Amino acid sequence: MKTRIDKKRIQIYKLSTVFSITLFLSMAVIGGLLFSKGMVLQAVIAFLIALGVVPFYGKQRQIFSEVKQGIPLVDERTDKVRMNAAGNAYFISLYMWLGLIYFKTFIADSEMLILAGILGMTGIYGLSWLYQNKREEL
Repeated sequence: MKTRIDKKRIQIYKLSTVFSITLFLSMAVIGGLLFSKGMVLQAVIAFLIALGVVPFYGKQRQIFSEVKQGIPLVDERTDKVRMNAAGNAYFISLYMWLGLIYFKTFIADSEMLILAGILGMTGIYGLSWLYQNKREEL
């Protein structure tokens, strides 16, 4: 007999599946339309977003199967990796922002500078998480 929590998890999994498929298809169609209009850079970005959904969906399926087996979603090591990665990423991001502020004199478009900063912070966190996750002594 399924408990209320299990039913809720199944609903969340189904909703995320529908969201992933919808996002993939819409970004693929938008990318095709942009490419046909000659907007190559925007089309490539749309295709990259569509391809970025595929690993997300795969991870969702893996998490759902682990939950069905009774494996907890978060353990102590996962929390420690996230905390260490966030701390390192924050420290490195401060220096990245200082560098971007320095280069502001060379770049006229402030919006592009902010976008580069936000994407840089995301990339730094991702790399920091990968590094922390590979460490054995955590």
